[in-house]
Amino acid sequence: MAKKDIFEIPDEKVLNLFFEQQRKKTLVVLQNRLALSHDDAEDIYQEACVALYQNIQSGKLVELTSSLSTYFTSICMNKGKKLLDRRPATMRDIVQDLPSPCEEILWSYYGDGLQMKEIAELIGFNGPDSVKSKKSQCMSKLKERFMRIIKEFYE
Repeated sequence: MAKKDIFEIPDEKVLNLFFEQQRKKTLVVLQNRLALSHDDAEDIYQEACVALYQNIQSGKLVELTSSLSTYFTSICMNKGKKLLDRRPATMRDIVQDLPSPCEEILWSYYGDGLQMKEIAELIGFNGPDSVKSKKSQCMSKLKERFMRIIKEFYE
């Protein structure tokens, strides 16, 4: 079981310093992991700052089982995923449009939680290294398609 630490409420200066230190890292994470635009990442970051502040002030945040940075990043990722869920083209649609075996590999790995060896056996690859290499290629295709859709969305 994870160790829980009692959360001590930081003063405003400490909290502002924390937010300042998290900004660049958070923007990079949101842009790289969720392929969000810089503006969307900024909006999510600001919303997450407000959410964390409200959680602290309301007493909702009492114990942490992770670092404050990890907790904050989780808030950002959840808000980013909610934003993507509201968009017309979801990640699911993009993955389904990928050529075979990309769809099968990505769903098996991320959706079903299968190991590379299991995926290799399932789709007839020589071994886990072959699946790992193909998964990397598939992720590049996925990111390329996602970025193209995002670009079209903003034009």
